[in-house]
Amino acid sequence: LDIVKNLYKISAGNAVRINEVSISDIKTGAYIGKLVKLNDVQFKDGELGKTWANAVAHKTENRDLEDCDGNTILVRTSGYANFAGDVLPELKGSMIAIASSYRGTAQLYVRDVKEVQFNDPRCGQGGGGTVIDPVDSVDEDFASVENYDDVNLENWTNIAVKGSRKWIGKAFQSDKYAQASAYKMTDDAMETWLITPIVKDIASKTLSFKTAKAHWKHLNMPFSVYISTDFDGSNFETATWTELTGLNVADASSADNAWIESGDIDLSAYSRRCENWRRFRWWYHYKPCREHRSRFLFYSRQSRCKS
Repeated sequence: LDIVKNLYKISAGNAVRINEVSISDIKTGAYIGKLVKLNDVQFKDGELGKTWANAVAHKTENRDLEDCDGNTILVRTSGYANFAGDVLPELKGSMIAIASSYRGTAQLYVRDVKEVQFNDPRCGQGGGGTVIDPVDSVDEDFASVENYDDVNLENWTNIAVKGSRKWIGKAFQSDKYAQASAYKMTDDAMETWLITPIVKDIASKTLSFKTAKAHWKHLNMPFSVYISTDFDGSNFETATWTELTGLNVADASSADNAWIESGDIDLSAYSRRCENWRRFRWWYHYKPCREHRSRFLFYSRQSRCKS
């Protein structure tokens, strides 16, 4: 395409309006295709240290942006962008970008890194993200989740560690639940964590939850539950996590879409806090000339940490 010969310039030098909006405003769909400015936003803790995209393989990638209220939106960057290999800024500030949407998921496209001014301390204390206040107990049935939207519950943390997918809300028949699924995924791998609020004084409390699976094609168990006594809501990468083993959860032998009760899990060995880290990993198998991906769904319902 020869821009000079093939495009007709109607006008030039026109001022483009920049709309100052919030993440919630963008998700209404009212600003698709428009230039927007967000203030007091930052990349989530799990994105820090990453680059904007894969500049080596020229692969487009998503990064999670958040505000100080925990609202999130994807920032999508082409692997061919001249800043694709730059490391993401770690502080908080303003961003000018083009608002977009793909299959109902709001996205942002940055035109120039000069329009990303992150110069302020991060949300919360100590520059480590939003610090979560401890609660007395957790009793979550996921009734408030929206179908196919990322799970976004008060004081819960939902993180995509590998790939771009997180735990999503799902409704099936009369059930609502949190689901991790790699169906039709294009990423090479998937690992996502769903972390409960911090629970106080758990020595006399128990943990229980329900799980279900469908379309199992795995060679190993992709679902784990971990507990931490030093997670503060912002330090998930440096916190100490201990796996809870011997749990009764849905596995390859379980019937599809059948809820499995975990039973009451004794937490008396943990003296400070109860954080239930559910981790889902997606593994793919590669054979010469062909990459095989299988479909797998894992559900979690009715999470409780109680006396």
